Amino acid sequence: MAKMRKAYTEFNKGLYEAKTELAPDDALVVAQNAIPGEDGGIAKCKGTVRFFNFSEETSYPDYVVSDTRHPLVFFSKGNVLDELATVYSIVFLSSGESAGGVALEYEDLEIPMVYAHAVYDDKVYFATGNSREELWKYVNHSRKMEKVPMTSGSNANAFAAAMGAHIMYVYRERMFYANEYRLYFSEVGDPAYIKATNVIKFESDITALCEFGGALLVSTVDNWYAIYGVDITNARIERLTVHSGSVSCHTVCKVENMLVFLGRDGVYGITAVYPEMLSSVNLSSKKISNVFNNCLFQTNDPVAIYKNGWYRVSFAPDPSDLSSRVEYRMRVDVTSSGISSAWFGPFTHPVSRYYVFKGGFAGTKKIYSTYRKAGYNTIFQHDTGDNYDGEAIHFIVETKPFDPMKQFMLNYRFRKLFIGAKQYDVKSSSTQLTVTADYSKNAKLASLDESLVYGEGIWGEAFWGWSDFVVKELRLTGMQGKRIKVRVENNALDEPVTIYGVGFEFSPRRYRGSREGVEEVDINGED
Repeated sequence: MAKMRKAYTEFNKGLYEAKTELAPDDALVVAQNAIPGEDGGIAKCKGTVRFFNFSEETSYPDYVVSDTRHPLVFFSKGNVLDELATVYSIVFLSSGESAGGVALEYEDLEIPMVYAHAVYDDKVYFATGNSREELWKYVNHSRKMEKVPMTSGSNANAFAAAMGAHIMYVYRERMFYANEYRLYFSEVGDPAYIKATNVIKFESDITALCEFGGALLVSTVDNWYAIYGVDITNARIERLTVHSGSVSCHTVCKVENMLVFLGRDGVYGITAVYPEMLSSVNLSSKKISNVFNNCLFQTNDPVAIYKNGWYRVSFAPDPSDLSSRVEYRMRVDVTSSGISSAWFGPFTHPVSRYYVFKGGFAGTKKIYSTYRKAGYNTIFQHDTGDNYDGEAIHFIVETKPFDPMKQFMLNYRFRKLFIGAKQYDVKSSSTQLTVTADYSKNAKLASLDESLVYGEGIWGEAFWGWSDFVVKELRLTGMQGKRIKVRVENNALDEPVTIYGVGFEFSPRRYRGSREGVEEVDINGED
């Protein structure tokens, strides 16, 4: 009888020694709703729960401004953004875990919906779209909304076009307004002072604005441009050596020492040693690039945020189906030897916009969002609890086919499966495992509940207790083949899971071969 062997495939650099390194990107075929756990292994992600419900008569939160001390939430009175808005201010209570909403009153002023906003001189300025052609501002200390009149000397046509901006940005004391392929800018010190000559035209629609590397960067659908110079009226404009433009202004984030954005075929980072050397690096693995290549991105529909070491990007693979939105997360590691990134996802909560609020007495910053499919008048908080707003998180991890002895065509008989996992005190999980050896399958249910630990101490006394790490052994029947893979699933409510790895007990079979189709060849070329 062949000698029994054991082999392990690790989800995070060690079945019995959990480490903090990220799992190799090619170790798994599927890792849905899974991230590296705090103490190693691949963990079921934390969920997203309701943070605040506004009154029932309000509509979907059309626009949230998180730049103010009290974040503003705009609700339209109808289904069209051109209509008037009701504005609420989010007031944080206690330690920021709960919040209250206060409707702002404006002495019968008609407040339009927001198309774009930017903070200038501690005031939030709003562009109101082509139908209104107005500029408004919100003064934080007085909590008032005011209409900003066009400054004398401005060009009426240029001012009106600028108010149709879908992106606003402040750079060198000027307000920039991006409307389609035109970039309007104000005079220094006055966002409402726009001359006829204060416009720069690009080859296609502008998709992002950001200051980086000593320049104002402008993204179009296909390219990035850098505007150098203190005086914008005679500045130097250069096209950067980058792979793609950003598909959305909402995906541009400063990540470590890079400017990261989502392009048409992947995620890129713009780096800068010197301003004139701005260039991009590809941060997408082959697996994640294939995901992006198959998407039809709607302009400015994808959104992203960088927080707690993770770059999160949310988009709809099928633009006609709002519920198809998914999130992918990238962990970036910047070292002296270069930049490495690892991707995890998809995460199946349909985030339509991210926000960071700083609230409560502790002043901590947390991630909040709005959803496209999750009803109306609701804001959600991320990484809280073990469910998605009361719905189960479907956790799936599937390994690549695994050759235990790495001898290619050798057959094995698999006897046992071992799974190393974390148990969570009073919380336990029942994890479904599907083991596939070539074309045979075994389905097993592993209960990762509290285990009794019993043993003998060095002086002979017995001890017992509870351990947060457990190895479960499951017997396999009728499992033979050259390769074996494991699929781990958990789709229960409020059940955390962290899987460190799986192991197998097996016996190798004899080598078998055939001479069929083999011919002798004279290497000297003689007959």
